[in-house]
Amino acid sequence: MLAGYVTHRFFTWTLPEASPKQRTAEFGLVASAFLFAITVALIFDRVGRAVEPMALAAGWMAAGAAALYVADTMKTLRPAAAALALVALTAADITWNNGPNGASAIAPKEIDILEPDSRNQTLAFIRHELSKPATPDHRDRVELIGLGFHWPNASLTHGLEQTLGYNPVRLKLYSEATGAGDSSGSWDQRKFTKLMPGYRTPVVDLLGLRYIVSGVQIEKIDPTVKPGDFKLLARTPDAYIYDNPRALPRVMLVPNAQTADFNKLLADGGMPKIDYRQTVLLETTGPSQPRQPGSAKVISYANTRIEIEADSPDGGWLVLNDVWHPWWTATIDGKPTPVLRANVLFRAVSVHSGRVRVVFTFRPLAGAWHELKSPRIPLVH
Repeated sequence: MLAGYVTHRFFTWTLPEASPKQRTAEFGLVASAFLFAITVALIFDRVGRAVEPMALAAGWMAAGAAALYVADTMKTLRPAAAALALVALTAADITWNNGPNGASAIAPKEIDILEPDSRNQTLAFIRHELSKPATPDHRDRVELIGLGFHWPNASLTHGLEQTLGYNPVRLKLYSEATGAGDSSGSWDQRKFTKLMPGYRTPVVDLLGLRYIVSGVQIEKIDPTVKPGDFKLLARTPDAYIYDNPRALPRVMLVPNAQTADFNKLLADGGMPKIDYRQTVLLETTGPSQPRQPGSAKVISYANTRIEIEADSPDGGWLVLNDVWHPWWTATIDGKPTPVLRANVLFRAVSVHSGRVRVVFTFRPLAGAWHELKSPRIPLVH
């Protein structure tokens, strides 16, 4: 709109001449934009990848300046030709820079997976598996990897609880722990971490990652996978679908606790080889005592509120295998209780014996306000 208005002023001879200060400011803004781009490229070690787009930007800006110069010299005698020069450059700019590409020019049949009523075989198989009756403590997760640019978004359309995504809003803790990055359309974009060096690790099981849906065989993504680690459930036109029989429940009533240095585990890896149904890792623990096992089940599950019922003869720790964040709060039978960081990445609360009702609630406004008042605690986690 502004460009159109300025063009109108240009051709009606009502556009004032720029002063030297204004010209300096204009060139300063352009130079600052390029300087900022170079700085970002240096910080993220992407200078090689930044050269081409910056050169193209400079080229198009030079072409724009040239078109304006030509139009200025022609507008008195040939105003139509002058306008045509600007229109031609604009059309070329839009065609080149906003034209169809790998993200916006995909044939409809190729992105059918994003439609709610898609009949895609891979999706149908996954949904059938997830629809099977599950125990009240389970909510299985899925990983979609190497299936193409558009596939990661299918989890939003079809309500799949996925471990990866496309440009997701990720927590730093989750990325550091699991290796989740900007995209997972290509199989080689699956990066593992010290804490989670492959699929055959405790973090994968704690995530409840039951189905790995991959565009290539799982051994290509994770060479440490051995025969028998994962069962190949199906081979569809799109994917190999694997089952992880070791996926743990979403909620567990764990009788024992063990102290662990979470920062060290994130940096060096080496999750303890323990039974995580029986022992939870915490940053600090009190005196240990023998406890009998208990049980837990999900009563209701929503984005910002999760209700769980736990029953145990001696108490213990209710572990919720969802990502820990300081803005989550919890109550036990209506009374506030601290949300502990458990097993590096997840949440837990200490519960007493008997039957209790635990409610987790996400409170972003109160949480953010608390952190703003406590500068020692980083706002970004």
